[in-house]
Amino acid sequence: GSARFSPGFSSFEGRFELPSLSLSDQEGSLRLRGLSGESSASRLVGSVFAGTASLRLDELALRLPGAVLDAGGISVKVDSEPQGRLLNARAAYRVERLTLQGAEYGPSLAEFSLSRVSGDDLAALQQALRQVSAQPLAGSLAGLAMAAVLAEHLPRLLATDPAVGLDRLEVTTPEGRVEGRLLLSARGLSADVMRRPGAWLAQVVGEGGISLPESLLLRLLEERHRSQALETNRRGGPGSQALTEEAEREVVRSARDQLAALVRDGWLVAQDGRVYTEVKLADALLTINGKTLPIEFNGLSEGSSP
Repeated sequence: GSARFSPGFSSFEGRFELPSLSLSDQEGSLRLRGLSGESSASRLVGSVFAGTASLRLDELALRLPGAVLDAGGISVKVDSEPQGRLLNARAAYRVERLTLQGAEYGPSLAEFSLSRVSGDDLAALQQALRQVSAQPLAGSLAGLAMAAVLAEHLPRLLATDPAVGLDRLEVTTPEGRVEGRLLLSARGLSADVMRRPGAWLAQVVGEGGISLPESLLLRLLEERHRSQALETNRRGGPGSQALTEEAEREVVRSARDQLAALVRDGWLVAQDGRVYTEVKLADALLTINGKTLPIEFNGLSEGSSP
């Protein structure tokens, strides 16, 4: 590998390659092949840099008791660029092949974005957090100090109308593909608005959605009900660990009833073997599949939650 830094550490670039790595002991083994990465960045302000970084792994094999994982074509890329004194950033994760316990979970990808973040205020926040970390504070006091720093700097960070998004999510599962997206942004969140309880809700807008195979959601609901039934059995003492056939049938019935209720009440839409939901947030109103719910500062208004 190699690394180069400019005088004053105002910019840097580097790259590395690890052709292969194998580790093993009595508990299992790990094998990597074709690991590489590169990065380059320039200082935007203070300790905030803008640039690009990427990481790729051609092959991963993990063997542990009860866990067998094989993956390939894994890549992570992060880009950031200045927009005046603001910073925009994007990140993407991809995996071409992923097998866990013999089940296929690839190809899959996730793409994220962050926009209109003040470089000056971000640098000031980083400096303040470093100063808190350098103090010999006990755990609870350190947490309170961190929270106070965030509360002080958050209004300035939100004043530039930043946005954060999960722009694209695609995950392959044995039942089919899961797809999703989510975008949240602030509009006109001044320090005065932040000081008024609940007023900030009207200045946050967002939209998103998720779609997945109905059979996958049903399996997840069954696992949840089965876990609850097993926990009830464990409280019954030794000899009550396994579920009876009738209890298993009840788990399946409960999961199907719950899914049917979610569809019937409009929280999910079922179509062509898939279920999906669309969500929008604007003017302190949350809309789920066309059903609009007013939001109060302490949560959903009474009687509106599913």
